[in-house]
Amino acid sequence: MNIPVQQLSPAEPAMPALWEVHPWGRSFRLLEQDRFSVRHLIIEAGKSIHLECHLHRNEHWLIVSGAGRVQRGNAEFDLFEGDSLDIGIGETHRIANLGRMDLHMIEVRMGCYLADDDLVEGLPS
Repeated sequence: MNIPVQQLSPAEPAMPALWEVHPWGRSFRLLEQDRFSVRHLIIEAGKSIHLECHLHRNEHWLIVSGAGRVQRGNAEFDLFEGDSLDIGIGETHRIANLGRMDLHMIEVRMGCYLADDDLVEGLPS
């Protein structure tokens, strides 16, 4: 969901149009190409993305600050600053920020279809 600058409250800094606000935080589209895109995700303290999988894309995550608990398939493990992770097509995944500060990560999407509607949410935990 893109929020026009005019709708931001006075307490929030003005965000460029490429920022997207989510229930878990926000993301910024850094680069969009035909078969890959790069985003900066900020997951707020105590929040998590939904368990999901993608039908047409792989993802590569790089943690640039903070730490998160990842669920990928049936495995659960922690990632810290400098750690990275590859997620295959159809592989269920999510990340939770269990820390007190925002978790910053770079997400690289790769595949033939990269739009946000290429996902299945609400999967059983």
